[in-house]
Amino acid sequence: MRAFINGRIRTGDPELPWATALVVDDAGLIVHVGGDDQIGRDIEHVDLGGGFVLPGFIDAHVHPKMAGLQIIGGTLVGQPDVEGYWGVLRSRLTEGGESDWVVLAGYAAIVMAQSGATRATLDSIAGSRPVVLVNSDLHGGLVNSAVLSIAGFEHGGGYPSELVEVDADGVASGYLNEEALNAVLALAPPASEETLLAAVRAAQAHLHSVGVVGWHDALVGDQHGLGDSVPRYIELHARGELTARVTGAYGWNRARGVEQIEAVRAYQADVNRSPIKVVGVKLLLDGVNEAHTAAMLHPYSDASGHLHDEGPSLIGREALIETVVALDAVGLDVHMHAVGDRAVRDGLDAVEAARRANGYGEARHQIAHALFVSDADVPRFAELDVTLDNQGVWSAADFLDVDGYAAMVGDEVMQTFYRYETLHATGLRWSAGSDWPVSSPAPLDGITAATRRALAPGAPAHDGWERLSAETVITAYTSGSAYSSRLPLNGTLRVGMNADFVRLSGDPTAVDYANTLTVEETVIGGKPVFRADD
Repeated sequence: MRAFINGRIRTGDPELPWATALVVDDAGLIVHVGGDDQIGRDIEHVDLGGGFVLPGFIDAHVHPKMAGLQIIGGTLVGQPDVEGYWGVLRSRLTEGGESDWVVLAGYAAIVMAQSGATRATLDSIAGSRPVVLVNSDLHGGLVNSAVLSIAGFEHGGGYPSELVEVDADGVASGYLNEEALNAVLALAPPASEETLLAAVRAAQAHLHSVGVVGWHDALVGDQHGLGDSVPRYIELHARGELTARVTGAYGWNRARGVEQIEAVRAYQADVNRSPIKVVGVKLLLDGVNEAHTAAMLHPYSDASGHLHDEGPSLIGREALIETVVALDAVGLDVHMHAVGDRAVRDGLDAVEAARRANGYGEARHQIAHALFVSDADVPRFAELDVTLDNQGVWSAADFLDVDGYAAMVGDEVMQTFYRYETLHATGLRWSAGSDWPVSSPAPLDGITAATRRALAPGAPAHDGWERLSAETVITAYTSGSAYSSRLPLNGTLRVGMNADFVRLSGDPTAVDYANTLTVEETVIGGKPVFRADD
């Protein structure tokens, strides 16, 4: 056993909210929480140096494999404009042969759309070499003529215009969304097993460096032909390299119906023999506003400023209700992506139907994102016991193009954008996730954004924007995310729980910008997995 002493430990346990010492057994479980004077001298002592300690953060919605591939393979994130994107692309084109695919992710959808770039732009840079650029939200991309030809998408490929954009003559512009983008990515030569292992390994290291001890992988399985992260987790565990606590949600194939539930359950049973647990199913109810694939209650414009209709539902309402009722009946959690207010309403309606049909069982349903929530739907999260999985960074004025969103949806609808205080007053459950690589995986960034509505001082001020308290966001990132991710031994520091904690340079509730603090150490099972001074 070992005792961690001389800390300022915020346990997250309402019965003993603060302590200075933890005792951890050889299995990595907490056997005592209290004061330094309660710790005997006959066990090893580890001095926390007066550091501020929290339960280890849990990311309730993240894509480590995708993020890791960007870490080891290059990214468009951070480039200030399209010329920066073209510079990264030209650099990558110097590698490989003329027929080798180039896939780069991370461009800003609004910036690209407003630049007027099309397939012809990529053709002028890359010629006949296949190029796929994926935007930062991972729901859309831009490809060149070579890729359109290989995929058979030159004139739409049978997809609706929301998924393969075409001009007035029916010729594809190069912009693809959702399934059409996935279909193209599935045609690219797959990464090697060692590359995928390296990606997950790199993602784990980065998540530990920002204080994350575990996560819910928000898209496992290989039903779209893009590769499954679960075998890589299992292989890293076999090599003794997996230190994180991991659960996942199986990605639902929208081209099929409830007949796939048995296949999902078989996959779950197979995976759950390993330390990785598949606990539910991921449903994409809509896309994103920039691509005009968000499902809204009112007509809105796309990123280029063209007014359209209310946007598509990626799963029809009746099919969604049937699906959620069936998944709930067999005890599978449903993890729903919903950006637009109509998608949020459809998701809540589906859970309501499941509650009527099956009662309030053990399933833990959640809606991720929920950028827009209508007045009528605000109280329904709490009423239906649906967790709202929040991506705090997205609410920051210096992350999201807020003026661009206002131009797309209008001032009245923008009043329903990130209604933090209004929603919190209903008593709903919060969890917190990053959706990394869509946005920063650092919980200190998420805390900052949700409390300040900015990531750094000097961001554009918006009067009347609602905020959450730092205490609320910390709880969401710890016990809230542990609950929704089904990590029952995480989220609080009390006897019988995992000794998973993060030591910070200060108290994030005592500073205006939590991300001015640093993660000094991340500990899992009583053993350090990250130290800043290393």
